[in-house]
Amino acid sequence: LRSKRKSLRWLFLAKKAESKLLSYELSGWTDVPTLPQSNRRRRSVHLPSAPGGPLILCLDTSHSMSGTREDISKAVVLA
Repeated sequence: LRSKRKSLRWLFLAKKAESKLLSYELSGWTDVPTLPQSNRRRRSVHLPSAPGGPLILCLDTSHSMSGTREDISKAVVLA
């Protein structure tokens, strides 16, 4: 199991170096360094950069929502 994690780490680092990672936009979030615990390395935590936090929206684009219903729902989301 440990060797599998190690190979996945190398795969992650290779894809990161090639800029081929799938990613999501994290606007409105900042990396805040944390205090190291015992002998662990210093890490950072993703925290909202302003009060209120992000909004996560799910939009139904199935066949039953096609046409006018889909257009209205997209307009509401973008408004």
